[in-house]
Amino acid sequence: MGVADLICLRKGRCVLLQIKATKSKRIYYDGYMKTTFQGFPFYLVVDFGYGRIRITEPKAKLSVYDGDDLEKFAK
Repeated sequence: MGVADLICLRKGRCVLLQIKATKSKRIYYDGYMKTTFQGFPFYLVVDFGYGRIRITEPKAKLSVYDGDDLEKFAK
């Protein structure tokens, strides 16, 4: 088991993503909590269902309103 589920390129830079899913309006996260891992940006991606995907820096409690939506993050 590693820190990141996906290693992606964003604007020509490598980023690490941890993916979670819930049908609730909030999720509690107890994984890796820093914004970088070995020098690479690290983000938490949460699918709250019904197309509500949010990308944010990791924190212990996240809601459907935290972070950016997928389209905004991808730009």
